Amino acid sequence: MKEEKNTGKTIPSFVLGVVVIIIVALMLVVALRSLIKSNELSERFEVLQEQYEELEYENQRLKNELEKELDDETIKDIAQAELGLADPKAEYYYSD
Repeated sequence: MKEEKNTGKTIPSFVLGVVVIIIVALMLVVALRSLIKSNELSERFEVLQEQYEELEYENQRLKNELEKELDDETIKDIAQAELGLADPKAEYYYSD
């Protein structure tokens, strides 16, 4: 049998170890950043979910308010409170 000569250059195991450690460290940094971003997005989603539920509740409340019939007393109260209208039958006294 012939002995084969090693004519090619070999990478020392130390350099190979350093390269592997650097690659693993970079992968850990990328994974950590992804985890942090995921947590931030989860928190933002929870806040938006709460806002959505509050708005859904308010929307339903307003729909219910629009659907109920307004009686004369309610119309009068709204006109006085929101439009500043006065009851023509009421007596008002002003003092200086």
